[in-house]
Amino acid sequence: MRSTRAKFGTLTLLTLSTMLLSSLPATAAENVEKTAYHGWDLASAHNHQAFEPGHESWVAVCDKEPDNSYVYGHFTTYDGETFSLRNDYFSANCTKRGLRGSGKQIRSFYVCEDGDGCSPTYYLDRATG
Repeated sequence: MRSTRAKFGTLTLLTLSTMLLSSLPATAAENVEKTAYHGWDLASAHNHQAFEPGHESWVAVCDKEPDNSYVYGHFTTYDGETFSLRNDYFSANCTKRGLRGSGKQIRSFYVCEDGDGCSPTYYLDRATG
């Protein structure tokens, strides 16, 4: 059986540890990125802290299958704007778009292939910092 002094020491250590941990700042994600796949086709979204004050985002859609179907990504921003981006028929280059402004960070997105369904919806946190 432990002595009262040992129990008091353990309790004091736990209390001090909790106080120290609660006083540390929360870590902020300066860059947040996710990619949604539908087969080999993909859409990706990236929220990040800009070098100038503010936030930026970029999105891309890539048709990576030689199947004569186009691919599109559907994106929603934190301020409620929705838009789609299309990439045609096994293109060598992805279609990209950049956004600027705090509310313009991407909140959710998914990728679809013409006539062949869509990926699940992916959600991104805001980039902070």
